[in-house]
Amino acid sequence: QNPYVINPAITMLTMTTPDDFFNTVGIEAVKDGFINRFIICISDAQRTLGKRTEFIAVPESIIAWEKEIKIRRGNGDESCLINPSIVTLNFSEKCSALQKDFDQYCMDAMNANEKFGLEAISGRSAEMALRLSLIIALSENPNATEITATHTAQAIGWVKYNLNRLVKELKTSVSGSKHEGGKKEILKALRACGGISLTDMFKRPPFSKYERKILNEMLSELYDSELATKEIEQKEGAGNRKTIWKAL
Repeated sequence: QNPYVINPAITMLTMTTPDDFFNTVGIEAVKDGFINRFIICISDAQRTLGKRTEFIAVPESIIAWEKEIKIRRGNGDESCLINPSIVTLNFSEKCSALQKDFDQYCMDAMNANEKFGLEAISGRSAEMALRLSLIIALSENPNATEITATHTAQAIGWVKYNLNRLVKELKTSVSGSKHEGGKKEILKALRACGGISLTDMFKRPPFSKYERKILNEMLSELYDSELATKEIEQKEGAGNRKTIWKAL
C-alpha cells in the first residue's frame, strides 16, 4: 500500500543572499504564483565577523509554552497518515474592518503592479496575514481562545512591510523582457552616477545606446514606479536650469 498524506502542512524557512535570490528569480516565477507563497524578508544587515558565544539553554518560558501547546492539541502522535486534531480560534469582531482594508490594499497593489508583471505578488498576502495573526495570538498565550484586533494589526503590518520591500526589489531586479532589462540597466546607471540630466544622457553610455523615445519611456516608467525621481538643479545666476534624474 502506498503511503498517503492527509491535510499536509509544511513550514519552510530558507536563507540566501539577495544577489543569489534576485538573480535567480525570473518573471515566470512571479507569474506562476511560486514567489507569492512565501513571506520574503529582505535584511539590511551588513557583513560582520562571526562571534564565539557560550551555549545558551532553552528558556524555561519557551519550554513551558511548548508543553501547554502539546496539552491543548492532545498528546497523540503526529503523523501524515492520521487526521489532525483541530483547535479553532475565532477572530474578534474588530478584526473584520482591518481584514477588509487589507484585502482592498492587496487588490489595489495587484492593479498597480500589473503593468510591471508583478500583480501576482500580493495575491496571497491577505491569507498570509490571517495565518500569521493566529501564530501571534498563540505565541502570546498558548491557551488563547480568540484572535484580537491587535494580533491582526501586527500580522498585517509585518506582511505589508515585507510585501512592499519585495515589490520594490523585484521592480529593479527581475527582467522578463528586453525592455525590462533596459530599465534595470538605466536604473543601475542612475544609481552609479548620482544624478544626470537628460541632455547628458544622450552623450553618455549606457543611456546613449537607447533611442530618445525608448529612453524617455523607461525613465517615465521608473518614475511611475517610484524608483527614480527628477528635480530642477540648484544654481546661482541666470540661465536655464537642467532637470536632473536620480535613482531612489
